[in-house]
Amino acid sequence: MIASNGRPSAAGRWIVLALALWATQCAAASLDVAVEGMPDGVALDGAVVSLHSPAARAATRAGRAVVVKSTTGFQPRVLPVAAGSDVRFTSADAHRHALYAFSSSRPFAFTLPGAGATHALGFETPGVVEYGCAIHESMVGYVVVLDTPYYATTGTGGQVRLDAPAGDYELRVWHEQQPPGAAPLALPVHVEAGASARVRVPVAPLGAAAAPQETRLRDMRERFRRFQRGG
Repeated sequence: MIASNGRPSAAGRWIVLALALWATQCAAASLDVAVEGMPDGVALDGAVVSLHSPAARAATRAGRAVVVKSTTGFQPRVLPVAAGSDVRFTSADAHRHALYAFSSSRPFAFTLPGAGATHALGFETPGVVEYGCAIHESMVGYVVVLDTPYYATTGTGGQVRLDAPAGDYELRVWHEQQPPGAAPLALPVHVEAGASARVRVPVAPLGAAAAPQETRLRDMRERFRRFQRGG
């Protein structure tokens, strides 16, 4: 609103102030998330935590990421990306690697013949893509494809902060020690300045985690052998 002298009226100044305050509050909104395994109650690092809503889906933008493969494994082992992103797989050693995945959202199979070899893939469909190396059979990695720009991976202590516009969301948490094929744990949350949430995710007890992981790897290897045989 403009007064007759050409300057903003008092009402106009209040509107501008209110809009500025609203924008500041939105910019400062965040959610601190602590993730624990259930039933142990042990903090889970490497959990993918994300905020979802129709507005978040509309704000999703594709990006680029890199996974480095060596004889010691995939780095990062768990990679969250926005839907539509390209991931470049790069070999860091002289060994040959044969990567494969049977995920319904992004199956693939390709080789990295030696140091410096690369192969790029697009990941369009949200979901968890579990993949392995047919030559180094103990290795497994995950690309977690998300239809939101608001995501992160928990670090040591199982904690992470998500910055997002204030509002209501569905919080989703996924960890590789969940049962194979399990959907991310989901719960409603409200994001505002200083908001926090503690999430307990059903996973294999850490002391017994090796056995389910070995079972998962064995299943992946058998599926790959059937694929090679044309079965």
